[in-house]
Amino acid sequence: MAGNLQPHKTGISKAGFLRQLKDRKIVQTIAAFIAGGWLTYEIVHWVLVVHFHFPEGILDIALVTLLGALFSAVIWLWFGGAQERPGRVRVEVLFVPLIILLTLAIDVNLTLKIFGIYAASAISLAALGLGVAWIVFKSLQWAARVPDKGREEIKDFIAADPRPEKSIVVLPFKNISPEEGQEYFSDGITDEIISDLSRIRAFRIISRSSAMTYKGSPKTLPEIAKELNVRYALEGSVRKAGDNLRITAQLIEAASDTHLWSERFVGSLADVFDIQEKVSRAIVIALKQKLAPDEEKTISDRPIPNLRAYESYLMARRDMYQCSEESMERALQSLAHALEIHGENSLLYAAMGLVYIQLYNMGFRTTEETLKKAERLLDKIGALEPESSHRYHLMGTIERSRGHPQKAIGSLKKAVDLDPNDPDALGWLGNLLSLYMGRPDLGKPHIKRLIEIDPLVAWNYSA
Repeated sequence: MAGNLQPHKTGISKAGFLRQLKDRKIVQTIAAFIAGGWLTYEIVHWVLVVHFHFPEGILDIALVTLLGALFSAVIWLWFGGAQERPGRVRVEVLFVPLIILLTLAIDVNLTLKIFGIYAASAISLAALGLGVAWIVFKSLQWAARVPDKGREEIKDFIAADPRPEKSIVVLPFKNISPEEGQEYFSDGITDEIISDLSRIRAFRIISRSSAMTYKGSPKTLPEIAKELNVRYALEGSVRKAGDNLRITAQLIEAASDTHLWSERFVGSLADVFDIQEKVSRAIVIALKQKLAPDEEKTISDRPIPNLRAYESYLMARRDMYQCSEESMERALQSLAHALEIHGENSLLYAAMGLVYIQLYNMGFRTTEETLKKAERLLDKIGALEPESSHRYHLMGTIERSRGHPQKAIGSLKKAVDLDPNDPDALGWLGNLLSLYMGRPDLGKPHIKRLIEIDPLVAWNYSA
């Protein structure tokens, strides 16, 4: 029942900004331009001006051209490396041509000035008009081409089957507990059922990120099923009052709104693991799916069998998804408390390791010690479960953070082999192969799978 632990990537601090400059090769590009630009300028000066007696105005032309090329390269690398593009707008495609137009306009003006011709106003107006026309043209083109978060752009990228036979969305279970502050528990139940079902290879289960989009949504089941391209929906509610627990669940054929199975489970809080397993098995039976031995084990496994430690783990999961430094610190405290209650546990160590990696990647704690803490936790997981998917997932994210993309790819491949429906591992793997290694042919199958199970997250479409 191990969940997908990686929180979503959000904004970065100053330190994170500096890391992105390096990752997108902007620092290297500026350094190369300084060296190459100086050499070019010196050649123009000594060869063309001094030796061949060209007008000195040609030095201004060379300088403007070099600066225009530098700004164009930096903008292209920065925006071209962005993972999120609102409306799929490519800022670099809008502004690089404008910089080129401006550079050419200045160069033409400087060239004419050498010959005593002054036409700066006419040239500037022409360049401005062409620039505005380009922006209007591309904006209208994108508006007409990319409706609804860009999903239409990759129709050929998703399986041709309009409604895969055993595709399911587990909608957020409603919290109807009388006590306040129990939302984390109902969300945790949803997450664990998603995790269980996603390990069954014959099923296509929509990931947590996309499923949680419909929390409190007024949309009908047929509308949701159409948006996610699924055949079935599982929905339910959780009522937790003290140590008493009641969970209802129902499986629905979404297009026709036909109920295939429903049940109400009543028990104590200690029964939560049994109830989760019963719900997952009921779905398997309703869809007439035979489980492989490893799938049987996954459903019956209880990676955190201690109830109080499990509750602390669910609280940590809630805080991890909030992606602030304060929420990450709360998550670390909850996980440390869970370890105190339960003792050594690979899933708790993996969750804690991913918190440290998230703190590092978001620029909150960009120290060597932060990475070392994650690596020490990785060693502990290796001693307990050396071939677990969450060990390889954590290993891959650490290696990526250390700037070792090839090693990260090897680890993430192993994570995906063990858990083919882990959206975070799929996303990192596809992104590294496509963008960092320049092999979109190898990254495409992973991104395709990612979009099938997590279609509502914008950054999934960027690789």
